[in-house]
Amino acid sequence: MLDYKDKIERRQIFLGGTFVISSIVFILLLVLYAYFWFRAESQGTLAAIEIGALPVLVLLVSVSSLIGFVLNSVLSIRKERRETQTFKLELEKKALEIEQLRMELGKARGQYATALPDQAQANQ
Repeated sequence: MLDYKDKIERRQIFLGGTFVISSIVFILLLVLYAYFWFRAESQGTLAAIEIGALPVLVLLVSVSSLIGFVLNSVLSIRKERRETQTFKLELEKKALEIEQLRMELGKARGQYATALPDQAQANQ
């Protein structure tokens, strides 16, 4: 089963790849439309050229995948910062607990050490 970071990495790879591929397709479509436009202009049939829905659709896919990639990256960075801060706080809390336990152990040993001579004198 994938953990959270693997899911984020896969999502970022998917969105980044989608952006790159759709951007390349969009550029190719623009080049093709420019070629046909210049060809039609030279032949005088410019009115017959229409920009279809395909380049608009590819542009929308490209822009939406770029926005998704950026948002996903920003959100994952913010989550990692939050997790790091939480980890640091938990680490400090455990360090304080350890120090408190050491003090209690030291007090218990000190009481035990002072109790031993008293017991030794009582036994004599």
